[in-house]
Amino acid sequence: MPNYNENYVVNMAFRNILIAYGTKLKYIQFKKTKHWEDILNRFDKICCYCGNINESLEADHIIGMNKSELGFDCLGNIAPACPSCNRKKNNYPQNENEKEYGWKRYLKEVSINNNIYNKRKKRIEKYMEAYNYPPKNLKMNESTHKIIQRKLHILGNNIKKALEETIKKL
Repeated sequence: MPNYNENYVVNMAFRNILIAYGTKLKYIQFKKTKHWEDILNRFDKICCYCGNINESLEADHIIGMNKSELGFDCLGNIAPACPSCNRKKNNYPQNENEKEYGWKRYLKEVSINNNIYNKRKKRIEKYMEAYNYPPKNLKMNESTHKIIQRKLHILGNNIKKALEETIKKL
């Protein structure tokens, strides 16, 4: 059972905001029971990053569904990853200086040469393009990012206060 602390609650609220925004932009929300097998087949049932065959592949958000990258929970942004890559990729957030998503930097790290990197990168990008993802007209520039982060900070403070008040009443 998850630990329902302030960070967890804020993170879940943020994820729901991204889901709602993706839906508003007409992206198809990922449903594991409905879409997972097709995604696995598209990637030949291997990890999209390291290429390992693993029976326990996980659904990974290529563009992280987080405050840094603002990825959606939709088709075009979900790919199979082995548990190791799924965890390690989280340590590669979007590089603000280069405006490069973390998945590309992580893919460079795990690819043994440029040929493999380019082949896997092209495969992921082709999959994303098939679903028109990420939205080309949506520019997450620095000011947009700061506005969203500021609103999330306010949301986090409000949630923290509500949790504290609820705990006092118990």
